[in-house]
Amino acid sequence: MGSAELATPPTDDYALLQQYLTGDASAMDRLVDRHAGRVYAFVLRFTGQPGHAEDLTQEVWLRVLRSARGFEGRARFTTWLFTVARSVCLDHYRRHQRRSERLPTAPEDELENLEHMSPLPLQRMAEQELAGHVLAAVSELPDAQREVFLLREQGLTFEEIASVQEASRDTVKSRMRYALTYVRRILRARLGEGANRGL
Repeated sequence: MGSAELATPPTDDYALLQQYLTGDASAMDRLVDRHAGRVYAFVLRFTGQPGHAEDLTQEVWLRVLRSARGFEGRARFTTWLFTVARSVCLDHYRRHQRRSERLPTAPEDELENLEHMSPLPLQRMAEQELAGHVLAAVSELPDAQREVFLLREQGLTFEEIASVQEASRDTVKSRMRYALTYVRRILRARLGEGANRGL
């Protein structure tokens, strides 16, 4: 019974990282499985470059592996993880200046024969169109505001984002306010005032 309890895999992120550092490679696999989707979503929306997002996400995890011993657990693992992800994205910008690629638009054949489509696909297309407008608006934000918006989307608190950006909590909250105001204004302009009463 006691040995079985000792063999129980840890569930805490920091404990998993420590287990990896003691030689258990599967612990890192569990960390990647747990957070890879959120990291990919952040990288994709931060850069707006689907063609690079997967490679950049892999670079994030490579840096995590290289820097794992430097993480002391003073902040949440996810705070440190998204600090690494942000650094990878910024390095990508420095290498390629401002991004030139844009989010892909729906192929024209997806827009044909709409009268034959059921309400569910139509609703899905409408949601995707709205998401596309949101992402386009977010991509136009100044870098610092876009970072706050995307990090909040991944569930980080203002305190954690302040740690990632090395800024004060009030500065982060101010950036979030500006970001939300801009995104709402763009959505109203693109979709029509009447369609965005709740924004």
